[in-house]
Parts: sequence; structure tokens; C-alpha cells
Amino acid sequence: MNRFVRCGVVVLVLCGISLVGCAPKRIWLQIAGFDDGLIDGVWLWRLSQESGTYERACRFPFAGVGAPGNVESLAYVQECEDGAVSGQFYVPIRRSQIRPDTVTVGLWYLNWSGAGAFKISSYGLNGETALSGSTLQF
Repeated sequence: MNRFVRCGVVVLVLCGISLVGCAPKRIWLQIAGFDDGLIDGVWLWRLSQESGTYERACRFPFAGVGAPGNVESLAYVQECEDGAVSGQFYVPIRRSQIRPDTVTVGLWYLNWSGAGAFKISSYGLNGETALSGSTLQF
């Protein structure tokens, strides 16, 4: 399947999702040491209106790196605490020219639960990181 057809399919899927109440959002991550294989994925944490603390909302396990269409890409899925699971996504990997093992990826988040404040943590071989210092609002 050529690149334009794949892009068209992705756009149609994202538009269809937005029509049924899901607002797809992009989460941009910079991951240092990506090639070490120590990071298995990330958690998205949502600020609870009831408790005032961040609670796990969705997990994004990384399914590997490939090159569909000759573009280095990260494969992942979205698994949410409410049981919602996405299909597999592929997002391009942008490597730092100064440190090629540092990558930037833009993960799609299918937000079924409405607006809120979110933070990120990563998990992998060395356990889980603390929550990100920055807060995402969407």
C-alpha cells in the first residue's frame, strides 16, 4: 500500500473517531537512550477531580520499531484503564542529529473521557519513572 493511501486511511480513521465522541490528541515525547531497549512504553496519568491526585488513565506499550514505507516508525497500542484498547498505530521516529539514540515521537491518544490535565511516566526494564514535570491539557 503506498504512503498516500496509508495516510488517507489514517485520516479517515481519525475523522471517524472524532465523529463518535473521541478527540484524538498528539502527545510528543522525547526519549533519551531509546536504542538501549530499556523503555517498554509510557503511562498517561489523568488528574482526578475527586481525589486531586494523578491516576493511571492509559498505557502505551511499545510493540517494536519497523520501517513501513521506508520510514523508521514506532508501533504501539493504547490500553486504557476503562478497558478500551486501540488498534496498532505506527508513528515516525525523529532522531536527534547530535544524539541519534534520542528520539522524538508523537503518539496519538484517543481521548474518550473528555478534557483534563495529564502527565506521563515511562516504564521498562529499570522500573517506572516519576511523573513528568510538565502537564498536558486536552
